[in-house]
Amino acid sequence: MVRERQEPTPEERGRLMHLWTETSHRQLEVPEEELFVVQHVQIEVPAYAPIFASVRCAVCGENVVEMRARVKDGQPVCIACASLEQGQLDRAGISTASWGVGLTA
Repeated sequence: MVRERQEPTPEERGRLMHLWTETSHRQLEVPEEELFVVQHVQIEVPAYAPIFASVRCAVCGENVVEMRARVKDGQPVCIACASLEQGQLDRAGISTASWGVGLTA
């Protein structure tokens, strides 16, 4: 029983395997017309997306579309790194500091 998190007996497991096999074989016998609708359609091809310049994130080094980059401490950073807090090991244990603040080698 799943609800009670009990392991199935070998008989229950065998019955399940039999049911899966039986169901699979029945699905293979269903006519295609009942499973799929095939039709010809006309589509309108969308215009090409505009291409924007990329800049390299000063934190992670990944390229990011210039219009999506944020400026942090005068450098371009990706959205994820702009809000990143990094853990720093100090004498009090691990504390967090915003990117570029209090992180020294």
